[in-house]
Amino acid sequence: MWVRWLVAVCAFVVLCGTPLASAMTDRSLRLLAFGDDVTAEATGPDGANVGYDNGGFDCNPPSGALFALGDTTVSCTDAGLNPVAGPTIHVVDTTGPVFSNVPTNITTAATSSAGAVVGYTNPTATDLVDGDRSVDCSPASGSTFAAGVTTNVNCTASDAHGHGNSAGFSITVGSWDSTGPAISVPGDFPVEATSSSGAVVTFSVSANDAVDGAVPVACSPDSGSTLGLGPHLVTCTASDSHGNSSSRSFTVTVDDTTPPVFSNVPGTITKEATSTSGATATYTKPTATDAVAGNPTVTCSPVSGSTFAIGTTSVECDASDGNGNPASTSFNVIVQDTTAPMISNVPSDIFVEATSPAGRTVTFSTPTATDLGASAPVNCVPGSGSTFAISVTTVICTATDGAGHSASGSFKVTVQDSLPPVFGPAPDVNANVAPGGSTVVTYTKPTATEEPTAIMN
Repeated sequence: MWVRWLVAVCAFVVLCGTPLASAMTDRSLRLLAFGDDVTAEATGPDGANVGYDNGGFDCNPPSGALFALGDTTVSCTDAGLNPVAGPTIHVVDTTGPVFSNVPTNITTAATSSAGAVVGYTNPTATDLVDGDRSVDCSPASGSTFAAGVTTNVNCTASDAHGHGNSAGFSITVGSWDSTGPAISVPGDFPVEATSSSGAVVTFSVSANDAVDGAVPVACSPDSGSTLGLGPHLVTCTASDSHGNSSSRSFTVTVDDTTPPVFSNVPGTITKEATSTSGATATYTKPTATDAVAGNPTVTCSPVSGSTFAIGTTSVECDASDGNGNPASTSFNVIVQDTTAPMISNVPSDIFVEATSPAGRTVTFSTPTATDLGASAPVNCVPGSGSTFAISVTTVICTATDGAGHSASGSFKVTVQDSLPPVFGPAPDVNANVAPGGSTVVTYTKPTATEEPTAIMN
């Protein structure tokens, strides 16, 4: 740069008194305006955009252009297209990678006398020129860190031009065995009551310590305890040999969801109807037992001793244990009518004399009938008031109840013709006949009719 300046000065001195003096003076002054070489930090893998003073010359690459990493000499020309040496642009990479995702300081408890194995995720590093770079951390993730010590983890990364950077964080491992045992307990669970006292509840728990291994567990209430109805919080505690303790809890709920159980339920009871209302039936109520309530009260409907109508009636029996668990059972009472009506007042056999060739009209009193204490209709064939032929006729009288059972009685009606005819009057006939002589006599024959009378036996 100093050489270019001396040349310009000399040219100015020599030529200042000549015709070329004015032209050379302008060019030389512009040469003097050039700045020094420019050094710029790369902003990316392609280099950097660099601006410089071009002294008014036409230069290539122009000021502000993107210059690659390394040295680039700018070529310039004046207005007469004469070459002019421009500045040299130096694009350099002096910046190391930049870290991100650096873990925060880690604090953990010792898991053994050696301390604890601690894992972490390495930070990431990115360089403006070289992009993502590998990161090395020491101590590495997964190393064993001593108990009771804070260790600084140092992570480094370098770019392709040998420029490095670092980041760090700390890992603190607590004092040896400051952690209580890990306790395993069941989840909340229900148990069905087996008596009025509740139920015997059993469960399994365990505890394991990182140092001592399996350690005993004490629970309150303990497994095998009898717990009453309702929820119970069970708390279990375990301690290791270094005085570290832990506890966990779960809930056991003793429920009564089982209804009473019936026994001695009567079988089907069959009764003969004693009236049109049915019959009275008695029975012994079933018994009920319940694991919690003992012997709950049983109620039945219809009650024993009720009058049961003819047909089938279901007797419903209910019991409840007092904890909202009802139970029911049933049996049938059948009242049947298998007895036919009873007929009485059946007339004795009837004997009558015929009053015409057709026989005779005969009337009689209809028998009576009763069924289940009530009167029942009676139908006789032939009926009273019928015309009975001259012969012996059997009258059958039948009574039928509502169940289709029938009873009958009978008697005989005998219509007979037992009387001889009755002659009507016949007038005497007088005839005059000489002694020892004879004569013809005419007369009117008498008439004969039957006038029967009834003979009743």
